[in-house]
Amino acid sequence: MDGDAIVRITKVEHGIARPGFAEPFHRMTFEIVSGDMDPFTVAIWVHQAFPDAEVEHTARLFLAVSLREAAEAASASVGDTDEGPETNPVATPRSPTGPGGR
Repeated sequence: MDGDAIVRITKVEHGIARPGFAEPFHRMTFEIVSGDMDPFTVAIWVHQAFPDAEVEHTARLFLAVSLREAAEAASASVGDTDEGPETNPVATPRSPTGPGGR
């Protein structure tokens, strides 16, 4: 990866229902574009208690934390040449009817 990732806001929604919560939330959707992978979107929920002026800053902070945690999980076994799908549960494909399946 060349380090030229782009993060842009594609949608901002205020006062919408978040599944599992009684009160409305803000939801900000980001598109992440990086040269080494297909672009993808991430929706970040921000509690309505945050003032409108702070929603973008807060959503970007939550996004950064989530992406850092995902990167750490993805790189957990990098460099372990002896681990493959048979010994690394993270690399094992999930069965549609097994754990995590429908």
